Amino acid sequence: METLYNVSPPRRGRPPKSIAPVKEVDAATLSRYVNSEQASTVLGLKRQTLAKMRMTGKGPEFVKFGPRCVRYKFGDLIKWAESQRAPRAQ
Repeated sequence: METLYNVSPPRRGRPPKSIAPVKEVDAATLSRYVNSEQASTVLGLKRQTLAKMRMTGKGPEFVKFGPRCVRYKFGDLIKWAESQRAPRAQ
């Protein structure tokens, strides 16, 4: 089974809480929407890097609910991260 992460919502004015591994993953977790800050925490990237990836058409799939409201499906983040694995050198 994959190791996924439970992301706590960020607190205003404070860094986001640490992420903890989730042992069992259900469909509700994979279909949950997270904001850019939470997505950057899951992927280990800066928010600005995700923004640049959106503008260039690279990176994980995202949904815009308005001009300034960008969300990512948690499952899409995991799929994208897995697709970025480099082959092992022999």
